[in-house]
Amino acid sequence: KSRSCNKITREIWFWCINKEIWLSASHIPGSKNTVADRCSRVFNDHTEWMLNPKIFNKISTLWGPFDIDIFASRLNKQLPKYVAWKPDPNAEFIDAFSVNLNKFYFYAFPPFSVISRVLQKIQKEKAEGVMVVPVWPTQTWYTSLLELLVDVPRIIQKEQGLLKLPHSEEKHSMKITLMACRVSGSNSKNKEFRETYYKSSKNRGEDLPGVSMQQSLRNGQASVVKGVFIFFNQL
Repeated sequence: KSRSCNKITREIWFWCINKEIWLSASHIPGSKNTVADRCSRVFNDHTEWMLNPKIFNKISTLWGPFDIDIFASRLNKQLPKYVAWKPDPNAEFIDAFSVNLNKFYFYAFPPFSVISRVLQKIQKEKAEGVMVVPVWPTQTWYTSLLELLVDVPRIIQKEQGLLKLPHSEEKHSMKITLMACRVSGSNSKNKEFRETYYKSSKNRGEDLPGVSMQQSLRNGQASVVKGVFIFFNQL
């Protein structure tokens, strides 16, 4: 019934033969396949929050164009190519943590719970892209994020409709301030940014602190990164 599925099945079959792995197939009625089938039967569309496309366009104008949206679905994708977190017929890949990010200049608005893992992956794979994250200096990942910067972070102004459900237009009551950060896992690019920023700031005659400790203002909109005091800009 499906040529594409048949092609994939044959590839899997011949791969298994070469590895001396034997497969068998059997049908399980849907009424008994409740565990494996749950994700396709229970759809929670209140997890599909989308950043206002106008804000994304500002980010894209500043730092784009991007190759791929690595945390998205068919409902909230910002780019034609995207990576979904679960099976999606239109997705380029499934599961951003299984994709080598070094091959793409990515855009990401990841779930807050996985930000630390994303930063580790960027650093490990020497990847580069733009992340939208909360201004949250008390989080353990915040220092790591700032050390990966290759440009000044942009604060996203709070406004009605900043986040919404694309299928219903329901707006999110966002209480946390968001920012867009261009990051890279390349140590040389991180260092070059800090040195360039420091020199350009000194040229304006500002008295910048030369400390090595990590510090952030109480509002989180400026911070000392590797001895360089960086003020965040508005998007």
